[in-house]
Amino acid sequence: MDKSFDVVTIFDKPVLFTCERIKRNIVPDGIYCYDIRHDDECQGIMTELKDFVLVNHWGTILSKKPFEPREYGGKVFSSEQGIIIEEDDYNFVGDELKVSEYLKRYDELCREYGEQEEKNNIEMS
Repeated sequence: MDKSFDVVTIFDKPVLFTCERIKRNIVPDGIYCYDIRHDDECQGIMTELKDFVLVNHWGTILSKKPFEPREYGGKVFSSEQGIIIEEDDYNFVGDELKVSEYLKRYDELCREYGEQEEKNNIEMS
């Protein structure tokens, strides 16, 4: 966890991204870890955020905050089921940070990269 990661926004939330698989047992406490699935045509397009991806794994993200269930196409999806990501839902911001730097700068990153109130989240009972 001492390496630098790309800073990406997903659903306006700043996260750290790597193309590598990250073993969950090395992720620091207080950090949420998710896998990203890419498109079937292998064009490098993020299509799904999921707790674990086996096929079409494109990368892994680390987040200070969990991703809540989101509605897509009239259905609600959790990260366990897979949250659909469309092309305008993510952005590589051109910055790299270590996990410790990310945690220290999280509030600043939220202001800089526009994390807004979670308007698309649905609470599941």
